[in-house]
Amino acid sequence: MKKVINICLATLFIFAACKSKSNNDESLFNEATQLAKDGKFPMAIVKYESIVKDFPKSDYCPTSIYKLASIYNSNVITTNSRIDNCKKAVYYYNKYNNEFTNAANSAECMFHSGYIYANELKILDSAKIKYEELIKKYPDSEYAGLAKPELQNIGKTPDEIIDGHK
Repeated sequence: MKKVINICLATLFIFAACKSKSNNDESLFNEATQLAKDGKFPMAIVKYESIVKDFPKSDYCPTSIYKLASIYNSNVITTNSRIDNCKKAVYYYNKYNNEFTNAANSAECMFHSGYIYANELKILDSAKIKYEELIKKYPDSEYAGLAKPELQNIGKTPDEIIDGHK
C-alpha cells in the first residue's frame, strides 16, 4: 500500500511540475507582451529571453524570438547604440530562421536581416546572401518582391540608384 501511495504522489508531483512549467511559459509571455505594450522594453526583453532559454520547445518560443528581434530593430533600447541594437536584431532574426524555417514570419525575418546587413551594418556580402536565400526559398512571398530591388541596389548610393532608373 505504501508503494502505491508513493507512486501516486510521484505521479502527481510530475504532473504538477509539467503543468506548472506550461503555465510558467504562458505567464512569462503574457507578462513580456504587456511590458512591451507599456513601453517597458528592457523588462520585456528579460521575460522573452527567459522563454527562449528556459522553454525552447514552448509554443511561445518562436514568437518570443520574433518579438526580441523586433524590439531591437525598432531601436527602443536606448542604452545600446544603434549598431548594437542592429546586431542583436540580426541575431534574433537569424535565430528565428535557423530554428523555425517554415514558420509564418520566416520570409519577413530573412528580409529584415538582409536589410539590416545592407543598410545599417554595411555587411553587403551577408545582405546579398540573405536576399538571395529569401528569393530562392520564398519566391512568392511579398518579401521576395521587396528583396529583389534591394539586391539590385546593394552598395549603390542614392544617386546611383536614381541614375539607374533614368
